[in-house]
Amino acid sequence: MDPSGEQRWRPKALRVGTDPDPRFTLANERTFLAWIRTALGLIAAAVGLEAFAGDVIGSALRTAFSCALLVCSAILVV
Repeated sequence: MDPSGEQRWRPKALRVGTDPDPRFTLANERTFLAWIRTALGLIAAAVGLEAFAGDVIGSALRTAFSCALLVCSAILVV
C-alpha cells in the first residue's frame, strides 16, 4: 500500500515486499552520471588533442591517440 492508502498496480513479481529506499535510486543515478561525465571528458580530450597538438607529435600518432580516447569513451558509455 502507498502511504496515501491507495493500492498501485504492480506486476505479479513485485506485489510482495516493499519499495526500495529512494537513496539507492539516487546513488545509481549519480554513478551513471559520473560514467557519462567521464566519457564526455575523454571526448573533449580527444577533440583537444586533435585540434591543438599540432606539431608537438606526429600526425599519425596524434590521430591514433585521439581515436583511442574516442573508443574508450564509447566503451564507457556502453
